[in-house]
Amino acid sequence: MSQTALGPRTDRRHDPEPTAVDTEQLLSLLSEPSVRDLLGMLGDRPMAARELAEATDVSRPTVYRRLNDLQEAGVVEVSMAYQSDGHHHKRYHLTVDDLSLSFAGEVEVAPGR
Repeated sequence: MSQTALGPRTDRRHDPEPTAVDTEQLLSLLSEPSVRDLLGMLGDRPMAARELAEATDVSRPTVYRRLNDLQEAGVVEVSMAYQSDGHHHKRYHLTVDDLSLSFAGEVEVAPGR
């Protein structure tokens, strides 16, 4: 498994350390249209899995599986959102602003500017 360091999202509240991304896993995931749909939605704002399932034609179990896969690949993080009535739910957000591919030598995923 190769890993590539990516630049952090500019709006992150976390430590601005580069994000380690599993290049092979990410490239495999990106071959799936549902994953590209989810990434596009998360590019707008953090969202709950339920919101993602409702906004796409992807079933809720598949959304959860893909979000877990994207989290393992290093491009999605999860945080808890708490409501005033005491309810809480997970919100997923991207760890990077964008990705670009490089084919010089070996295939690498890196931040695009």
